[in-house]
This record gives sequence, C-alpha cells and structure tokens, in this order.
Amino acid sequence: MKIAMINGSQKKKTSVTGILLKNLEALLLANDPQLAQDISFHAVKSEKINILEYGEVLSADVLVLGFPLYIDSVPSQLLRFLKAVENAFHNKETRIYAVINAGFYEGTQCKNAVSILKNWAAKAEVSWGQAVAAGGGPMLFMTKLQNNGPTKTILQGLRQLGKHILLREEAEDLYLSPAIPRFFYSFTAHQGWKKAVRARGLRPRDLGRKVELEEETKKS
Repeated sequence: MKIAMINGSQKKKTSVTGILLKNLEALLLANDPQLAQDISFHAVKSEKINILEYGEVLSADVLVLGFPLYIDSVPSQLLRFLKAVENAFHNKETRIYAVINAGFYEGTQCKNAVSILKNWAAKAEVSWGQAVAAGGGPMLFMTKLQNNGPTKTILQGLRQLGKHILLREEAEDLYLSPAIPRFFYSFTAHQGWKKAVRARGLRPRDLGRKVELEEETKKS
C-alpha cells in the first residue's frame, strides 16, 4: 500500500504539521514495519504547481493531507495544490485522510476546513477516509505526544487514524482538544507571548502603545 503524506504548512523547517505527520508515520510503522518503503512525504510549493512532480501522490492508495488551520479554512498554497490535482488522480481508489492542527483550544474550530476537503474529494472523485483535527497545536513545540499528559488525546486520535489508514476504511471525523482545562491552556499561551515580548527588550504593556508619528508629519 502506497501512502503519500502532504505537508501543507507554510513553514519551511519545523512545523506542528510536520511533527504530527512524523508521529503518524511512526504509529503506522509500529503496526506494519514493511510500510517503510511505501510512505512518502511531500511539501506543497507556494509557486505554480507542476502536477508532473506529484506522480507519487496521484497514484497513492492513501493520501494524508496535513496542515494548520488558517482563518477556519485550508492554507492558500494547499488549496492551490488541491485545485491543480483534482482532475489528475491516476488511482481513483485513493482514499483521503487529514491531520489538521489549530491554535484554538477546540478542535471543532476545524469543521469548516474538513467540509472543504470532503467537497474537494467528491469533486476529484476519490474516497473520503477520516479527519483528525486537534486544538492546542502550539503545545507540540513544548511537549511530545505522550500517553499521559496534555497531548494524550491527540496521540489517541492519531492511533485511531493510523488504524483506519491501514484498513483503508472510512471512519467518523475526530475533533480533539488538549487534555487540560481551557483556562490553563489560555494562561500558558499568554505566558508564551509575554516571554517573547520580554526577550525583545519590551514589556507586555508596550504592545498597547501608539506609534509616535514622525516629526515632519506632526508639523504638517
């Protein structure tokens, strides 16, 4: 079984999407080590899409779309890719799965994005599989996916996704939140940006200051 994973993040290096996809790969290989040669990773280019470069994707048995939520939707470069390839699939038996991460606490914030993917799959005449949409994505820069702790719900969701991928079957979409109270997630996020502000020699209250106009602008 050929599995192609698309990283739809705009980040060139480390991204939450990349972390989630690599964890999904590890779970798949733990169940079937022979898949090592059959899993491929692909980035989406921001410039014009040449579908000839994506033959491995268009002939895959399983296509996993990974991306961060952008304004309750799919990032523009990934939308451009989906539009470019929707009529080019060599394998009409391809089944589509998705791994979405959001900065919001609630994974349900991703429902619109999942609907977009389902409509696209129908237009491309390929089969829908399942989406796992996780809130609290930024936490993965600070803590690993573990069986215990705040990320356990996300790991459990990826495990279920991996099981359905191996069987190439459709399953109910999962909308996940971190295994911590919402107020604590919000508090931690605020501490993070405050630390970043101080690292730049500023104070949190400085962000509310009005920018002083140039002297010549004042005179006019």
